[in-house]
Amino acid sequence: MRVRLFQITVISVITLLLPARLNSSEKPQPVGGLLDLRSLTIDNSFIISLNGEWEFYWMELLRPHHFISDTLPPSRSFINVPSYWTASRATDIYTTPHGYATYRLRVLLPPNTTTPLGLDLKVMDSSYDLYIDGIYLGSNGVPGTSEGNTIPSYTPRIYRHTPLSDTLDILINVSNFHHRRGGFWLPAELGAFERIQPRAAKRFGISIASSSVIAAFSLMFLLLFIAYPKERVSLFFALTLTGIILRSIASGEMVIDLVAGNLEWISLIRIEYIGTNIALAGGFLFLAALYPYRINRLLSYIALTISLVSVLIILLTDVNTFSHLAAVHYTTLSIFGLASISSSTFSLIRRARVVDAIYLAAFMVLVVAIVHDILIATDNIRGDGRYISSEVMIIFIVIQSVLIFTKLIRSFAEKEKYRLELQELNRELEAKVALRTDQLSKAKDEAEVHALQIEKHNRKLAETVALKNRVFGVIAHDLRSPVVNILYILNLLKEEESKERQASLMNSSIEYSQSVITLLENMLVWGRGQEGKIKYSPGYYDLVDIVLTNIGIYKEVYARKEVKISFTHRGKVTAFVDKDLIDIIIRNLISNAVKYSPRGGRVSILLTASDKDPDNMILKVCDRGAGIERELADKILKGSDIISRPGTEKEKGTGLGLKLSCELARINGGRIELISTPGEGSCFSVVMPVTAARVSHIPPEEE
Repeated sequence: MRVRLFQITVISVITLLLPARLNSSEKPQPVGGLLDLRSLTIDNSFIISLNGEWEFYWMELLRPHHFISDTLPPSRSFINVPSYWTASRATDIYTTPHGYATYRLRVLLPPNTTTPLGLDLKVMDSSYDLYIDGIYLGSNGVPGTSEGNTIPSYTPRIYRHTPLSDTLDILINVSNFHHRRGGFWLPAELGAFERIQPRAAKRFGISIASSSVIAAFSLMFLLLFIAYPKERVSLFFALTLTGIILRSIASGEMVIDLVAGNLEWISLIRIEYIGTNIALAGGFLFLAALYPYRINRLLSYIALTISLVSVLIILLTDVNTFSHLAAVHYTTLSIFGLASISSSTFSLIRRARVVDAIYLAAFMVLVVAIVHDILIATDNIRGDGRYISSEVMIIFIVIQSVLIFTKLIRSFAEKEKYRLELQELNRELEAKVALRTDQLSKAKDEAEVHALQIEKHNRKLAETVALKNRVFGVIAHDLRSPVVNILYILNLLKEEESKERQASLMNSSIEYSQSVITLLENMLVWGRGQEGKIKYSPGYYDLVDIVLTNIGIYKEVYARKEVKISFTHRGKVTAFVDKDLIDIIIRNLISNAVKYSPRGGRVSILLTASDKDPDNMILKVCDRGAGIERELADKILKGSDIISRPGTEKEKGTGLGLKLSCELARINGGRIELISTPGEGSCFSVVMPVTAARVSHIPPEEE
């Protein structure tokens, strides 16, 4: 089975590569610079190839007047057309790639031939002038005797000429100083103009059509790769097609002129060579993706590297330089290509699959066509000089498309089968997953709520513990001092010599006792606040009575320090507050004002309605003491920390009073504001609601 598949593959390749234009009839050919057509009929269907032996004059640009006499120039030799003058074996003179020469062919016509003739000339390397019967008909570029006066050009042309006699004298001056090779290297045809012109137009149309078809398939395979990125075979095949398109439109019929106009000769050559490198690199990558054997992958990497380097050389150097390097490059890659195909062939024979045999046959046809074109380009074979890879590529594209789409259809069928099976399986799994997800979701929600509660409780507990530790540390010291002082005074009172100072000692004892009471009261209220058990019982109270009562409580304290307290009230003095909580706030503010006032200082207390909001009452307690820095004032009002500082006469304090006052003011539906200037004093303002409607407070025990 394997041998049979291999035989079928080889027979298919040989069949596809048979010459497409075999001609069993013998036609006259140029021999010794003479083409005898006298035995033929020259009519509107007449056409003949001019391939054969032409007269050749090396390093001479001869004009028609050089051949007027019967004596020919002594430098005459003969050369086969088409061929490069460096590759011809017919000439007996030494030629170099750069130089100039004259080609001459005499054509003997049947008597009285008057049919207008057409001469189909392809491009030559790298410029030429054309004379027929001594008449200048046109040129391609400007042929010269040096690089400086030679202008290369590539433009296929058809020249019309009506015979003046029974003999045509065709004279072509060819010059090359820019390419690695020179000469008359493409076939020429002579025929009736009415036959030659439509034939050339048809050939041009076929070139456009084939280029368009290849371009369309290149785009199709590129889009196929975009849709299915895993199908790298499509990407590499599209890359190969792109290279072939670039090479085909910049050579042969020069289809690129329709798009880009008349490009410079060097641009055409660069596009052709770059296209060839892209096609070669894409071909190797395509074969490696199609048959990922180790040798194919290795050769594809080498080919890609060589092609990238070659493209850089093409862009940065002149034609003469990169065309010489390309000859070596193309030959090397041709050998690599044959090695890759050979390796793939032996591997595929072992696999013995029909699809592989079709792939191999099609790819071998394409590679042989590409090698054929490379050998023509490098002047390693003779022939009519026609590139065939574009035409063979269309056959390969069709085969490749059928195989790829067959593979995709089979893949889609399998995917549909798997899709239906997976769909049924998914329905079962979705039901199980939905049930389990619902259970997990509920458990997760419960866990999250529990975790948040624990986190909140822990954070609050940590803050409370830290605060209590700090408070108790301060209180332990501040509570001990007044108690020790009271005990000391009581002991003094027992002594006889202290009776004269009895009043003073008793006042001091009262002062220390008041300090202890205030501290204990603040501690008790703060402790209840930490547990959320502060009782809030608001009512309408006369704030004047509350303020006067608290001033009286601290009479002995501020009298001893010679601090004067003034109290002023304006307007309505009734507010909706909790009397016990307001008592604590007022006592703490008066105590602090006296503590931080200098001896003989003054404390001002003002009770008035708010100017900004008549529904609020404001109680201001101001002193002219040391004042408070702004940063410290912000901490006091936010209640974020307990601030304790000694008074002007080293009076002790816990700092708990202000923190507690801020919290109690909030519970009463109000707030405490502070304006202080260091060195000038401080002014605390307690904002309280006048009516119950202004209170938006929620009592702690209801939170």
